[in-house]
Amino acid sequence: MAVAAAAALARSDRKPDVDRAFASFQHLIDDARDAAAEGRREAARALARIGNPRFRVLLVPLLYDPHVEVVREAIRSARTLGASDGLFLPGLLSGLAHRSLKQVAREALAACGGENRPGPSATRSRTRTSTSGCGGTFRRPWPCCPCSRPWTRWRAALTPRTGSCATRSSRPSNG
Repeated sequence: MAVAAAAALARSDRKPDVDRAFASFQHLIDDARDAAAEGRREAARALARIGNPRFRVLLVPLLYDPHVEVVREAIRSARTLGASDGLFLPGLLSGLAHRSLKQVAREALAACGGENRPGPSATRSRTRTSTSGCGGTFRRPWPCCPCSRPWTRWRAALTPRTGSCATRSSRPSNG
């Protein structure tokens, strides 16, 4: 009931009503009790239907909620709202690490592709990569050497060093 009233106030043209709606949603989201999880889930669902961009930031804490159903609904709402400004990108990426949220997070990330796809100059650079439209481009925090990429470090750790990599062979030895 409180979520429906806050959603109705959020659509109002009067600033005091919108402020009251924002405070109501904030109060619902800040209630971390287990009993309030259903209210947070309903708030996440309602935030997807509010067109006022001021309310988008309220969805971010729900992407990190301890209850999986709340996070799942927040991810669906983020997908509905779109992630063209990158606001939801860290939360959606963290959803990929959770077994039961992986599929929903993957679908949300895929849905925001193509909105802000970088041009050819960004795709030619070795140090830049695309995020499929979710926030544009970003710099890699690792060098371009294949053995230093995070997803191949485990393979490099399990295989004997051959000295074939320029980065490894140019490092000074400790002994």
